[in-house]
Amino acid sequence: MRRWKVTASDLYKLAVANMQRLWEGVVEPVQDMIFEMADDQMAEEYGVFLEENEGAREMPLYVLTNAIRLNGASVLFYTDCLKSFADSVEEIFLYCQAVSMKYC
Repeated sequence: MRRWKVTASDLYKLAVANMQRLWEGVVEPVQDMIFEMADDQMAEEYGVFLEENEGAREMPLYVLTNAIRLNGASVLFYTDCLKSFADSVEEIFLYCQAVSMKYC
């Protein structure tokens, strides 16, 4: 880094800017992600479950990730991505499901 005359802070800022430019942040309902990832039978069974259990939709869960769904937790470093989402809902609770996933 000395050779390039950049600081760790400069490198961090460039990395965050590049990540935001290349891989847009995405906040979507967890139900949508389950349907997208599931095979046809599982998606159908999950749909039936949601229809039969209205309470399952009363507390919506959201997934915060990036457009390519790889290392999605890095989106937490994006400028105002989480804040924009938080401003659009009444309450927010962060729950770390795994190292690379955040559920709200």
